[in-house]
Amino acid sequence: VTVKSCDCLNGGSCVSDRNFSPGSGVYLCVCLPGFHGSLCEVDISGCQSNPCGLGSYISGFHSYSCDCPPELKGKNCQEDVDECDSKPCFEGVACLNTFGSYHCGSCPEGFYGDGKICHVETQFVNQFTTQTVVLTRSDKSVNKEEDDKNAQGRKRHVKPTSGNAF
Repeated sequence: VTVKSCDCLNGGSCVSDRNFSPGSGVYLCVCLPGFHGSLCEVDISGCQSNPCGLGSYISGFHSYSCDCPPELKGKNCQEDVDECDSKPCFEGVACLNTFGSYHCGSCPEGFYGDGKICHVETQFVNQFTTQTVVLTRSDKSVNKEEDDKNAQGRKRHVKPTSGNAF
């Protein structure tokens, strides 16, 4: 008498194939829920229930794993990564962590942007472009535009006519 082992996987049960005579050694696997295939080798339970949420399901032998997107972590991609730990916002701008994402606050006064990148507002720089140059010549003061040629080599005093100091 030859005894043949049951090769069913994942808890599958061997039953004789009724298309063959009893004792012929030909059998079928009856698979547990969540498995299929001639030897119950294909795990379909994880895919159907989608345990990875926003991640990708990777089937393994008697197990599975999840490939999580960068903003999530954990066995089933259900734990949030705190993106604010990496300081993604402009220096001094508040960072608010949310599940799977984050938000930056407003740029500081004198800056504009989305909070991640802030640029200096040019209107503050432009306030300092209007200047009066006072030249010392005898007892008179003249405007730079009137006497620029004769001003070379003389002492110059620059006074802003408007604007705020940095």
